[in-house]
Amino acid sequence: PRDPAVRIQDLARVNRKFEDLNEQPSSAEDFLLWDFMWGDPSDVRGITKNPRGEDCIIRFGPDITEAFVSANGLTGVIRSHEVPRVNRIGGGYEYRHNGQLVTLFTASNFRGRTRNQGAVAILDRSMQLRFTEHIAPPLKTIAGFYNAQSGGGGGAGAVVLQRRPSSAEDYNLSNVTMEHEVLSKVESRVLQHKDDLWLYWAKKDDGRGKIPSTHWRQGMIEVLALQQLDWNWLEGRLVEADARGRVDYMEFLRRQKPAVRSGALKAGWEAQMVAKVYEEVMKRDLALKDLL
Repeated sequence: PRDPAVRIQDLARVNRKFEDLNEQPSSAEDFLLWDFMWGDPSDVRGITKNPRGEDCIIRFGPDITEAFVSANGLTGVIRSHEVPRVNRIGGGYEYRHNGQLVTLFTASNFRGRTRNQGAVAILDRSMQLRFTEHIAPPLKTIAGFYNAQSGGGGGAGAVVLQRRPSSAEDYNLSNVTMEHEVLSKVESRVLQHKDDLWLYWAKKDDGRGKIPSTHWRQGMIEVLALQQLDWNWLEGRLVEADARGRVDYMEFLRRQKPAVRSGALKAGWEAQMVAKVYEEVMKRDLALKDLL
């Protein structure tokens, strides 16, 4: 909230039994509701304007979160309202403001085009917080399965969804698309961390260029920080183990090459790349022996 004196008790006293918010906040209660419902976190300290509505909607910085958490005796805040920034595979949740704020978004592939995963927060009896991420199939696919399970007849008291897919191909297409996106994101992360993966796996190497598949999976999990993915499923699509259950990790790394879209490179790109490398070398001002 924009007022650092706000307490949880103030929010609890707000009247929430109304159909619509006022078009413009006018009272202290209005501003409190608008801030909690529409405010977004920012990396800039303090209260700043929000493009959602510069006159009445705010963005709040890490210092505002820290003050609110401290004043109310909290360990953190979980909020929603915006798709987390996709800076990792998944995208269903994101920690902000030095870990004191979590953006949690349950809708996967928001509006059918963001390709984010949804997430659910689970707080166990020991007050440990964890997250599970998911991708839900399109509504018409869910409707099709629901109607198939209910017989499609819709007897007395039955709820029948009308948006039924034309065939099971819709479900298969959805799965294929989702699998392709997951594989593409994993391969992109591998490209970013090829050296780290090689160092991890080389320590497990038996001298023949192969490692147990369990070590291959563990390397992918630890180096890429992708614990939430189904690595047994991914292993079957990314590598092929031999009869002894060993994986040729060097062959796997050799296959990971950046793909360049047709027409993406303009004429003279080679010279531009050399110039860029030279520029970076000059910035570092290293001795020749250090460069070599």
